[in-house]
Amino acid sequence: MNRIRKELEQKHKQHGEEVPDHQDKKAKKKKVDKPPPVIIEHIRQSRAETKELKAKQTAERHGLMQDRSVLERMELQKLFKGMTCRRWADIGRYE
Repeated sequence: MNRIRKELEQKHKQHGEEVPDHQDKKAKKKKVDKPPPVIIEHIRQSRAETKELKAKQTAERHGLMQDRSVLERMELQKLFKGMTCRRWADIGRYE
């Protein structure tokens, strides 16, 4: 890799072009400040709401599977390409 970089730098120098300096780009990165407390609280609240919603949906899927007969669950498992109904209820999708 270093050999290729050196060759490219030499070609640029031969043609009188300026060689790009990669260290300058790293030095110019601006430090990201911490967001205001209001934003942080909003993010925490939205994450908590999302977590609560996912838990509710998982519980509903488990309830749906408990109400099915063995034959219905077997058919669903076939539809889920071999994934068990319990696994589907846990993750909410089938691959």
